[in-house]
Amino acid sequence: MGVVRGIQYLIDWVDNEPIDEKCHRISRALAKESLNKADFEESKRRFTEDEIVAAGGRSIGSSDSKKWID
Repeated sequence: MGVVRGIQYLIDWVDNEPIDEKCHRISRALAKESLNKADFEESKRRFTEDEIVAAGGRSIGSSDSKKWID
């Protein structure tokens, strides 16, 4: 299975689970952003805490990003 197919499989699985817990939102956000960055060189396929929070559909101050993820 290719990396892109594996990432899409994760997104599909999370979308089909009725759980709306933070871990699922973060997993989906990371997977979706990973698809967006799949063609980038490896050093540019990283995410900041703020990017993860934003991809998870949250809008909070950057000082609170790490707290929300933890």
